[in-house]
Amino acid sequence: MHVATIAYLDALTRLSPAFGTARAETVAYWAPDAPPTTILFAEQGEAIVDNLSQLDQEDRDALFAMIDEGMNSADEELSTAVATGFVEGAIGRADRSGHLDELLAALGPAAHAHAKAWIGGGAPPAGTSQSGDDPLSKPITTPTSYDVIFRLMLGDGGQLIAFDSFPRAGVLHQAISGREVFRFDAGGRALWQITPEEGTTEARTHPFDPAIKTDEPFVNIWDAHGDIYTSRMNGDTFLIDMETGSASYSGWART
Repeated sequence: MHVATIAYLDALTRLSPAFGTARAETVAYWAPDAPPTTILFAEQGEAIVDNLSQLDQEDRDALFAMIDEGMNSADEELSTAVATGFVEGAIGRADRSGHLDELLAALGPAAHAHAKAWIGGGAPPAGTSQSGDDPLSKPITTPTSYDVIFRLMLGDGGQLIAFDSFPRAGVLHQAISGREVFRFDAGGRALWQITPEEGTTEARTHPFDPAIKTDEPFVNIWDAHGDIYTSRMNGDTFLIDMETGSASYSGWART
């Protein structure tokens, strides 16, 4: 973790003991490993919503100014962690607890813009084709402009690729967000874009709940004795049907 990221967390902790508690609990949970930076920041985002009413106006102003400073940081690790962890974690908690409007009203310009993009989505960008209702006809986004974060070669000469839906702060590829995994044939033609079962454990904070929607990114793919699995950044793991691209929740694993 970068020095700037650690200093940012330290400054946040000084605003409220609740943030220090959330940080300590996350570190303890992942021990002896270090927690993924995005998950650590997501826990801080949730703590903000849970404790917002306990902050006086001065601390609230300082907090939301800090969030925008993090979003605009020249340190890419920090700006990405604030956007994909902090802001998105806070938005998810606020939405579930009925405080979304209050949180959106309090966010600074940079965080508010990211939150609205993440919530609203909007029309898919050019390069998206769609037809039918079966899994093979789900929208497949032409992925030529996305960065590759993981690649698994297949025995038939094809490959599975996980693309980066959030490469840096302020850039969100909404068309692949939460569906980053694609299968390509040996000629490079996209056969399907993953269609995961809806639901999440939210980093194993509760049993898998199919009622909670998520766009948490897929970041890993592996072959386990012929079965192909993929996992989200929060550890939720799915078994992929290699014919259709449908994926069913199979458990939790650290990513």
